Amino acid sequence: MAIILEKEGESKKAHTHYVEALEERPDEARIYHNLGINMKRAGMLDNALDYYKRAMDLEPDNSVFLYNTGVLYNIKNDHN
Repeated sequence: MAIILEKEGESKKAHTHYVEALEERPDEARIYHNLGINMKRAGMLDNALDYYKRAMDLEPDNSVFLYNTGVLYNIKNDHN
């Protein structure tokens, strides 16, 4: 549902659905990653990074998570 809301431009509603999904499945890396995307689109880059990092903690070998985290560091100009 959250992904559909995102595509329809309903980012705030999507965020609510992602958070609810995490309550049901707190170890689902993809939800954290999608929340990171949601926060990035909202301009909340530090929050996005926190969600990306949590996703990578759960799935450290996921190349999509790693790539998006690197892109976000580049956007933030934080290359450490």
